[in-house]
Amino acid sequence: SEKNPPPMPSNECIADGNVNQRIIKSRTGHVIILNDEQGKEQIIIRDKTEKNDIVIDSKDNAITIKADKDITIEGGGKIIVSSSMDDLTLEGKNLTIKAQQNLNLEATGSCNIKSVQSCTVEGIAGLTLTNKVAEIAMSGPTVNVNKGALEVT
Repeated sequence: SEKNPPPMPSNECIADGNVNQRIIKSRTGHVIILNDEQGKEQIIIRDKTEKNDIVIDSKDNAITIKADKDITIEGGGKIIVSSSMDDLTLEGKNLTIKAQQNLNLEATGSCNIKSVQSCTVEGIAGLTLTNKVAEIAMSGPTVNVNKGALEVT
């Protein structure tokens, strides 16, 4: 109808007698695109602002989620983020990890914690550094232990 025209003209969705795109478009402009074009197969879910979308890319076996603002993931049970074949990277201006009970960080290889500015490790009820195989090395211009009771320069 004139009030709700098709999202794309038929001649743009069909090539060589094959329907390459099927599009569902809501009255307000939300879109689901099923693209069957050879080598560009994907499913796109996009809101009316065109600033938030989910793309399932069949060619590259990848999923991309983009939002102009916040993304929230909630679960009543476990939430697992896993990469069995490659690295996992979390990146942002600031990163906060909070556990309501215990926090365990473990690496089967090396573990490096680095800060360009100051770095504080605090244990309110206690702090234990343990190395069962080799020495524990502390270095700096001055190493202060027990609020100055032992100071090495």
